[in-house]
Amino acid sequence: MSTIKLLFLTKFYSPHLGGVEKHVSQVSNLLTKSGNAKVTVLTEKYDNRLSSDEVSAGIRIARFKYPHIRIIGLFLIWFELLKKIKLVYESDVIHVHDVFIWILPLRVIFFWKKMYITFHGWEGRYPIPLSSLLQKKLAYFLTDGNICIGKYLEQLYGIKSTVVTYGSTEINLSLRKLRKNPKIIYIGRLESDTGLPLLIGALRSTGYKATFYGDGPLRADCTSVGVVKGFVKDVSYALENCDICFAGGYLSTIDSMAASRLTAVITHNFVRKIAFEHEAFSKLITICHSERQIINFLKHYSTESFKIKLAHEWAISQTWEKTTKLYLNLWNA
Repeated sequence: MSTIKLLFLTKFYSPHLGGVEKHVSQVSNLLTKSGNAKVTVLTEKYDNRLSSDEVSAGIRIARFKYPHIRIIGLFLIWFELLKKIKLVYESDVIHVHDVFIWILPLRVIFFWKKMYITFHGWEGRYPIPLSSLLQKKLAYFLTDGNICIGKYLEQLYGIKSTVVTYGSTEINLSLRKLRKNPKIIYIGRLESDTGLPLLIGALRSTGYKATFYGDGPLRADCTSVGVVKGFVKDVSYALENCDICFAGGYLSTIDSMAASRLTAVITHNFVRKIAFEHEAFSKLITICHSERQIINFLKHYSTESFKIKLAHEWAISQTWEKTTKLYLNLWNA
């Protein structure tokens, strides 16, 4: 198998923390270590202390800075990417992570290039804004194939997935007995679209406290019912020392299941419902639609413990090597 020259485009990349960042980093590292690809990541320079061009663990990271101004900012992104046109020209495969609008002009210029996209999720607003819907549709029609993180994205955006996955994990912790006074954690963005306000309300009603691994607009509200640790690079320690994990997204859900912890998600709106209630692992987790259901779960959580072993067995099969192979198969590499 020959080594391909691969260009990843993503809004943020390591050392920035987040689900997409982890996904791109893990796949990039495995592609590089295996020799299957020579990887370049083109991303935003969100911190002036970061280098504009560096090589880390064999991966080239090219960063550009732009002002976050509507419309004008997009034209400046296009201008910056035109200055990086050599990276696109030299690549065998271009793979975009959500930000297809960035590379739209270069897609027109390099119409013959192999270009793919991963749709990582939704923007937290429903009904979906028309501009977002149009961007997803445009990306779908102008790329050679796609990976959807969750089957629900087909219904949400009216597209057809080439490949569906949910993410991966490197965590593998053994089962242990649930404690009478459970230690509760939440992993994910501290924002309303994850259903977090319902969890905060349930914690207030029951008197339970939680530790929150994430950040966002609801930080102050979370502090009123526990401790906010912020985003962390490795959630293994947090999971090892908890009994119940409320997961904000797919990656934290899979990590929690792989850690043999009782895993719950909140599906308070249409998007969360279709994202979690009909996927392959839906019966392996506890799904709460309302604050009342969360309260009942916290009062009777031990009755859900039968799910833990089956969830663990499914989750540990979702490896980053498996996800990386999906990318290679998509590119026919």
